[in-house]
Amino acid sequence: MDNNRKNVLSLCCVFFSICLSISGESFRVRKTAVVELDTENPSATATLGINDALAVKFPKDLTFIQGIEIDIKIPQIVAGWRDSMAWSLFDETTPAPDDTRIDYTGTHLMIGTLPSRLSWTVDIPVVPANTLKDTPYVSKLDVMPDISSGYIFLRLQQAMKGTPDEFGDAQFSTSIKLLLTDEGKLLLKLSGPEKTLKPYSVFVDEKPFTLLGSGNILTTGVHTVSIVSDFYRNEIRTVRVEQAKTCVLPVVLRGIEPTIQISAPENAAVYFDTEEIKNTGRPFTVIEGEHKIRFVIGDYEVVKTVNAIKGRSYTVSLSIDATITEEE
Repeated sequence: MDNNRKNVLSLCCVFFSICLSISGESFRVRKTAVVELDTENPSATATLGINDALAVKFPKDLTFIQGIEIDIKIPQIVAGWRDSMAWSLFDETTPAPDDTRIDYTGTHLMIGTLPSRLSWTVDIPVVPANTLKDTPYVSKLDVMPDISSGYIFLRLQQAMKGTPDEFGDAQFSTSIKLLLTDEGKLLLKLSGPEKTLKPYSVFVDEKPFTLLGSGNILTTGVHTVSIVSDFYRNEIRTVRVEQAKTCVLPVVLRGIEPTIQISAPENAAVYFDTEEIKNTGRPFTVIEGEHKIRFVIGDYEVVKTVNAIKGRSYTVSLSIDATITEEE
């Protein structure tokens, strides 16, 4: 029997044994590389060898996660031996992966061989609604592992006999990253003059918006937030939502009573209607209607009248200037 036939037979035997154990099997790996990812640390690296396993631990919150991408750099000696290395994706792997553990039980979800090139990139979906696609450079798996255990488990295994001795020393540099949705979260925190807010409506990009206590998911980018009420002044804010991050937007609702702010020199006496104002510079609420503001500096007096309307703010300023005229 020539070497080619031996290699084909060896490969067939490996896959036949794998297929027999499709319902679950116990197996041993040389070592387990465990990486932990989340949206704050969405990528990691690992180095794998022959018969090593990669366990990727997911965060509990999968809100913005649609899959995982694994990029394996294939050593030249392995790439030169077609179908020499098999990979297996497992489900229901027990016990929980650990970098000191070598014996596991799991169910094969999908198997294949590494291509005869220097790298292989695979996207693995973890939610049904995902935007992952096959491309000339990336392979998307047609299966979705159950990550209720918190892990994805991938094993490398030699699938051919008769390879050179150097084959056993091959190292596979591996990059792992989360594939995130193009979304973020907006958390709108409203407060007002009363402990319990009166009715209001929220619009995002001019569309009605129902607030959720934990925040609302929006596409990334710039959004316009409007708060409209018969009891408060209208508020408009512009926010930028970033991928997989929460934008916290605090807004203090203001009453619709008119406000007046007075600005005057320090040596000026200021009277609002008949009451002297000691602390100028800060806005204060007034009732609707006509009000008089009187400024007194020595023998100099200025009186201004303001007709305060609900929902409006007014600023009254006294400025004293000097004019210089030059003559020949």
